[in-house]
Amino acid sequence: MTPPKLHRPVLLFSATTLALAALLPLGGCASRANKKAAAAEAAALAARYSPAMSTELGRVISYDPAAANVIIEFTPLANPPADLAGRALIARNPDTLVPTARLIGVAHRTSRVFGAYVIDGQPAPDDEVVIPPPF
Repeated sequence: MTPPKLHRPVLLFSATTLALAALLPLGGCASRANKKAAAAEAAALAARYSPAMSTELGRVISYDPAAANVIIEFTPLANPPADLAGRALIARNPDTLVPTARLIGVAHRTSRVFGAYVIDGQPAPDDEVVIPPPF
């Protein structure tokens, strides 16, 4: 027995709807994968140029403008390089991340404290000191 003619479009519509419904998750996964790849690429690009991603070494605890030097205390989780002598550093405001001074590390270093010469700018106590990212 064949279904009446009124029901054939409904059956065809139902079959088409089921087929499309089965394909939707596949398209969604592909677009999610593309979105994830695009997001990862954007994050990598932002990390390369973002000042927030610089390696923080410590905080300025003392600044002597007459001698143009600062004393910096390492942060507890800092992983400083073995030799800071001659290394370019940046002092910046921790709230705005605006650079306040350019520094050059010196060879003198104790366990938690090291020194630097001020090349340009005026750092303030509690400014964070970072190694600028390589470009």
